[in-house]
Amino acid sequence: MKAHLRLLFAGGAMLVLLLALVACSGGGQRAHFPTGQMVTATVPAGQQTVVALPSGSSATFPAGAFAANTHVTVSEMLGGEERDAATFPQGSGLLLGALSITAAPGAAVHQDLTVVLVLEKACTPGEQFVVFQFNPAHHVWESAGSAVAQVGADGQMATFTANTTGLTELEVSYGVFENLHP
Repeated sequence: MKAHLRLLFAGGAMLVLLLALVACSGGGQRAHFPTGQMVTATVPAGQQTVVALPSGSSATFPAGAFAANTHVTVSEMLGGEERDAATFPQGSGLLLGALSITAAPGAAVHQDLTVVLVLEKACTPGEQFVVFQFNPAHHVWESAGSAVAQVGADGQMATFTANTTGLTELEVSYGVFENLHP
């Protein structure tokens, strides 16, 4: 009898745990990010610098991007709200690729950056996607101006130019979404 009660109690505990995990998962509506990859580097003022993650995602800072040597962080780790499908653009599907770029406070940006995103799934080489950036004030992904990401020959990465010239602070998350083409 005691063995049956222990088994029943253990089974009930496992069911509660399973229900809690399902409830926290958001019903499968979140993107697969974060990957946990993040790199911090110093960008010398007068030198082009590529800050690349082990996955292959990267941000290229051209010579003169900053007036002085500047610490930057490039990451595929997105915050909870950024991964939430409720914040995705209307008509979008899967968040195919994303990258967060942050510079030391007060570091104005004087050049546009080149960004490479590793995609969650293979796409057609040459396919283009509208680039979005997360707006934390409005809690949504918004179009990043006229930026368009183009899928490379391998179908696994997309590249675009981020319009960062003139930003007084660099703290931005970029992403491309399935179904959103120019």
